Amino acid sequence: MSFSKDQILEIERKLAELPVHEKTENLNKLESVQLIQSTIRNLKTRGYTNPMIADFLSKEGFDITPQLLTSYLSMLQKKRGKRIKKIAKPKAPATHAVLPPPTPVSDTKNDKKPSQNNSNNIEKNTVQKQTEPYKTANMTNTSNFTSLTDTEKL
Repeated sequence: MSFSKDQILEIERKLAELPVHEKTENLNKLESVQLIQSTIRNLKTRGYTNPMIADFLSKEGFDITPQLLTSYLSMLQKKRGKRIKKIAKPKAPATHAVLPPPTPVSDTKNDKKPSQNNSNNIEKNTVQKQTEPYKTANMTNTSNFTSLTDTEKL
């Protein structure tokens, strides 16, 4: 089948005159409940129950059971709560555990178990050693060597 040039131009004119086609968006049940959830929650604050709301929706042609409505509202509330928590509460920085000081090593030459009094003395000596500042030896420099500090470059 062949067409004349006039026929094709006529079809083109008719195509150009077609109105704008608006695509309707079809929602599933969860998306539909999500769209009207604020109104449903408002009804619940006014004393309506999920079975009453589900019955009304079913009469309007939106078939939903009270259990499914409850499930959807709970699911949407959890999603909403997670978004609010993420925005409202930033994560706290990680804290590092503080380790206790090392326990003293017993003398391996002495096979006897230390007595209660002796172990207290060991603990006291360990605490003293840990808190006591390091002592430097009193040395005199007799050579021509000059030491550099850690911050100086060689």
